[in-house]
Amino acid sequence: MIAEIQKPKEKFQIALNKGKVLASHELISENFEDSQIKSLILSWYRNITKMDFLPNLPEDIEEIIFHSPTNIIFKQRQKQTEIDCDLTKEDFTILLDHLALKNNVNWNLKSPFVSFFSTFRERKVRMTMIHGATNQELKAKIFIRFLNENLIPISSYGETGISVAEKVKEKKNILVCGATGSGKTTFMNSLMQSIPNSDHTIILEDTKELISPHDNITNFLSDPDQGEEYSLLSYLKFAMRMTPDRIIIGELRAKEVEPLLSALNSGHNGVISSIHANNAPAALEKFALLCQLYGKADLNYNLVLKLICQNIDYVVHLENKNISQVIQVFGSDEGQIFFEELVSF
Repeated sequence: MIAEIQKPKEKFQIALNKGKVLASHELISENFEDSQIKSLILSWYRNITKMDFLPNLPEDIEEIIFHSPTNIIFKQRQKQTEIDCDLTKEDFTILLDHLALKNNVNWNLKSPFVSFFSTFRERKVRMTMIHGATNQELKAKIFIRFLNENLIPISSYGETGISVAEKVKEKKNILVCGATGSGKTTFMNSLMQSIPNSDHTIILEDTKELISPHDNITNFLSDPDQGEEYSLLSYLKFAMRMTPDRIIIGELRAKEVEPLLSALNSGHNGVISSIHANNAPAALEKFALLCQLYGKADLNYNLVLKLICQNIDYVVHLENKNISQVIQVFGSDEGQIFFEELVSF
């Protein structure tokens, strides 16, 4: 019986290698009279193409992490759970190859890292796949992050959230920070709903996660594979010629920091962006460090930090989807940041 099941598996894998996904009926030979074998093949097919081996998803599921075929983690808002699974290494490889082909992404030795948007059980997700060639253990991994499609009212963040939203209406420059998965993007989406409809707002992202607050929006989505002109750096430079009332950058990571600092220093207001940092003051330091790492101008760190602190009005730090710290920034001198801590939990 094992041999009878192995043949359809091999047939499916060969088709994947040729760029084709076979339908379930194409795996079952007309000569198969054993209903048990047919049932096992169909069950295997659903496990590969739909991940039916996974249990029902909790309502608060945030991410599924496949560290290996038998080490699968469900990350929820307040906890994480290890999922029992008897998926084989061979089947896991086929599953990943199928996902790559289904979503039209090149995932191989030459492109060992891929990240793309997809759907899983009728939910929008971002999938990140890592090839086994990147590590000694030859372990491939996949991270399935569920995207929040529903706007959370700013009132859900309490009086502090409402207060920060008022600063958005006043066109203050706001930096949102926190760790990965802390809720930065969700909070930014909530904040952006306070932007007036009359304000021409330019949104720049490298992955589509921000929700446009109204129709008076120009969206840019970077795609470095298409060339430098499709990068956030190029988009930001071009955006400054479009008389924006506000600029929203999904996340500060690299070369876009220098033109953003230039825009801020020229008096541009109403900027909202995010950055990875452990606390609010550290976000300003991280911004300055990125300017030094990726900026073309050879500027002194303390001077860069001073320029940033002159132009960023508030920094909001999030932890576990909640606001944990808010500071009002007044400036800096010789590397020392002057600020008032308005909120700290």
